[in-house]
Amino acid sequence: MLRRLVGGLGFQLIAGPDTSVPPTINEDDTTHLAIAVHKAVAWSRLHSMPVVASDGGVAIPALGNAWESRMTRRHTGEGDVPDETRARRLLGMMKGLEGEGRAVHRVEAAAIAQNGALLGAWEAAGFHGFVALGPASHLGGTKGAWVESVLVAQDGRRYWELSPADFESFDEPWAVLALPVRGLLKRLAPEGDSERASG
Repeated sequence: MLRRLVGGLGFQLIAGPDTSVPPTINEDDTTHLAIAVHKAVAWSRLHSMPVVASDGGVAIPALGNAWESRMTRRHTGEGDVPDETRARRLLGMMKGLEGEGRAVHRVEAAAIAQNGALLGAWEAAGFHGFVALGPASHLGGTKGAWVESVLVAQDGRRYWELSPADFESFDEPWAVLALPVRGLLKRLAPEGDSERASG
């Protein structure tokens, strides 16, 4: 998704820039927005290029206090837990829930920083769908995006089957964030040059 955000803007995306001492990121803040800001600012202090960072999760109202979107990954286990295991743990938490009891929506935040200064930050919620009864991963694998393997759109299609146009019609947060993020990056991109940006 980060690659899609910077695509065609004159930036070369470098995912996870090499560094011997990665910054310590506080992911215990109260919002995805605050966490994304911390990530962007911390990484931008280490690299002389614009940094785009994100944080997100899924909100599942039926699980009440047992689930908070900021804890999407940690709810299913700390450390190096396989994607399929995480998906099945979530499905186990939802055992017995049907219909609206399986309703879910996504929350995503993105922030841009450079040289330790925050340049912009945004948060969006959307993609109101359902948690499937079982996982169905993309042919290329989940690659850490395990929760998408159990998301189903309101028309019954799996998240992996949706196109960029579908994302816009379903108010997918990444589609909503694209306008402000790309707008700021366009202003940062020098004309006629290919700059590096970390994500």
